[in-house]
Amino acid sequence: MDQNWVIFFMNYLIPITVILIGFWLLIKPPKPGSGWFGHYSARSTASKEAWQYAQKSYGKKNLLLGIIALAVSILLNVAFGTEARAAVNFVNLAIGVIILVAPYLMVEKELKRRFG
Repeated sequence: MDQNWVIFFMNYLIPITVILIGFWLLIKPPKPGSGWFGHYSARSTASKEAWQYAQKSYGKKNLLLGIIALAVSILLNVAFGTEARAAVNFVNLAIGVIILVAPYLMVEKELKRRFG
């Protein structure tokens, strides 16, 4: 397989995965203590209400940020194509890292404000 196609695919892997996680959490949120999937933290597991709120909020944020990141990735790839491939890949990677971490931090802040 041509290396350009692999890199092209990888630019979209994180945003698409984050979108799927967000969609899944909104459609079928996990039950408390049911495994490895969902927003697990001390605050989110403190009560059933906090758990449900965290899963819904985490799902919404993942879905929104994933869609934004996918749109930005597509726009960067269309706008710059192969001319600035290294820079586009770096920006896409940075965006990917941000959308993997940001929803967790945002939900934790909301949980702290809402549930103490």
